[in-house]
Amino acid sequence: MEMQLFPWIRDDIAVEIIGKMIAEQTEQLYDLLREFDWAGFERDDPEVLSHPKYQEIMKNIRQFKSEIDDIYTGIRLEALYKKIETVYVPYLNYKSGDLIVK
Repeated sequence: MEMQLFPWIRDDIAVEIIGKMIAEQTEQLYDLLREFDWAGFERDDPEVLSHPKYQEIMKNIRQFKSEIDDIYTGIRLEALYKKIETVYVPYLNYKSGDLIVK
């Protein structure tokens, strides 16, 4: 019975880590939008929507959401788990200064 639960736990941890990546990107997005706000731009102004940093952040968020969808549909799981382990966890550990997953 315990062996059947393990994949679900692994998926939940993966979703949580990707969620932290989304939160980090969202923080960057809010910082950028505040800068535009201070300069007198609205969030849906063409200057904001076409800004390279805005587009990069939105692309990253879409990619992370797609990866969460992949977890729930079972697509490319092993490659995604490897990416989480080798890219996302070290990045989050570096950004926070704390060990998220060892």
